[in-house]
Amino acid sequence: IFSDLPQRAGSRLAWRRRGDDSVYPDNFVRHHVFMNPTYHGTKMLSVIGGFSPRELIGVAPDADFLLAKTERVYTTSGIGFENQIEEDFWVEALEWATDEGAKIVSSSLGYRDWYSVEDLDGETPVSSRAASMALSRGVLVVSAMGNEAHSQFPDPSAGDTTLVPPADARDIIAAGAYVVDSLTGELIPKGSYGPAADGRVKPELIAPYWAYAAVDTIFSDGDSTNVYFWTFGGTSYSTALIAGVAALVLQAHPDWSAERLRRVLLDTAQPVDIPGYPDAPDSNNVTGHGLPDAIGAIEYEPSTVPPAEEDVVLYTPFPNPLNLGETTVLHFPYSLKYSTLGTLKIFSASGKLVLTKDFDEIHVGRGELTVNFSQDRGGLPAPGLYFALLSTGFGSAKTKFAVVR
Repeated sequence: IFSDLPQRAGSRLAWRRRGDDSVYPDNFVRHHVFMNPTYHGTKMLSVIGGFSPRELIGVAPDADFLLAKTERVYTTSGIGFENQIEEDFWVEALEWATDEGAKIVSSSLGYRDWYSVEDLDGETPVSSRAASMALSRGVLVVSAMGNEAHSQFPDPSAGDTTLVPPADARDIIAAGAYVVDSLTGELIPKGSYGPAADGRVKPELIAPYWAYAAVDTIFSDGDSTNVYFWTFGGTSYSTALIAGVAALVLQAHPDWSAERLRRVLLDTAQPVDIPGYPDAPDSNNVTGHGLPDAIGAIEYEPSTVPPAEEDVVLYTPFPNPLNLGETTVLHFPYSLKYSTLGTLKIFSASGKLVLTKDFDEIHVGRGELTVNFSQDRGGLPAPGLYFALLSTGFGSAKTKFAVVR
């Protein structure tokens, strides 16, 4: 719960009260076209782990997430809010995520307004000091470089130190960006650049500046809700993409420490040719170590996780349990090696067939099958345990779920 002005807390003055567990942005009014905010965090989450078949699939959709809201966008009177206390919120969120077992932190924001160029040494900004300690506590921080460069990218050997804290932190991955020249196919650096004030090379890695993401506006048209997917730009998206790659590599090597994960991502990165600077070092203040190579990092050494061998996998459906007092729709995530026809059958715990649904085409890869018990059969299932069997042209898979009222 935020407070716009200092409030008395006993004998002290407090700028806020703790306890806000809502991830909705400030001034959020559901389905209100004018009061919806920019959804910056939702966009980042969609890039990392979104899953909307044939619309948007994030880099690492099977990852688990902890969400923290650290930015105050507006005061209750609608005035823009940018205050140093938000940096304290960020540090508290990093401490919380570390305590909760986070392995990777993706942070697409920065604090430059109250720091000078000389401060960007990884030891002066509050957020940078905290981020610099994260790796030793088993957490890899991926932080956006910012979009502060005033003109074309600088000499990669010299840089211009336009990065924003906590990207100047030590032992993190600061994420820079690039766009593709539509005529030449060259990668053109974009965003903010290093070095850190003490001369360390920044960024560490770069990724695309533009990304497809959700959601910018949600509003209600009668009983329907429209969700939009659009292309957005900034090093925020580069950060989310790199964090997703880090999650994939860690999934293949869950025994790796945060330090080893970072080191391998940097060691396997692919250097980038910079237009106009053919002699630029492989590691420089414009493109860092280069582009992350997910396959190269995963194959850096044999994975400790064996690859999936099943042709068809049926995952636990959601919501589980299915509460018929809230919804009659059940979603079954699946994974297929080939597109196919298929049939989904649902059985009670006693073996009674309660539903059969045929699908004309189930698409290859990750997807989702939907059952609506109020439409796909004559009556609703009784509370209890149920089993689902998906049969395809080349294999079958099963899962189970519960129904409650």
